Amino acid sequence: MEAAKKKIPFYDRIEWWVIIILFSCMTVLTFFTVCSRYLFSFTFSWAEQLTRLMLVWISFAGISWAGKINVHNRVTVVAVLFAKHEKLTRTLLTIGDLLCVAFGFYMAWQTGTVMMKIMSTHQMMPSMLWCPKWAMYLPGVLGMVGLSLRILQRLYGTYWGKTRQSLNQIKEGGAVE
Repeated sequence: MEAAKKKIPFYDRIEWWVIIILFSCMTVLTFFTVCSRYLFSFTFSWAEQLTRLMLVWISFAGISWAGKINVHNRVTVVAVLFAKHEKLTRTLLTIGDLLCVAFGFYMAWQTGTVMMKIMSTHQMMPSMLWCPKWAMYLPGVLGMVGLSLRILQRLYGTYWGKTRQSLNQIKEGGAVE
């Protein structure tokens, strides 16, 4: 008999869906832009800028997802240096994660400040007059807040949740599902 599949809450798939949908749209848009350029000598003025905007959204969704699955950038040399001292290694890696959380919230705040200034001046994208310029900064805020919240979510699962991780899973970037 097959093991029952665990239901994954919708909020654990937000980044995944953003990446899948936007990457698909970006691929189709780029394909049609290239075809129209070489077949009809015509290109849409907004296509390149919209593709760039989608890439920014994909990148910051990926940053948030990396925090969830424990593959964000951090100094893992600690785990190698103190491999024989499991409690010390776990503590140092947790401190590193908490520093990353603080950095994520700080960067979200800074990016949000810039975004609010742009919103107050009502700037629009040059070739997409229907799109406000702050839409380019919003994924930075959401991505960095997402990174911080996902790391906190993973830390909760690691220490107090039902799916406690071993030290090897933490060192190797094992995801808490």
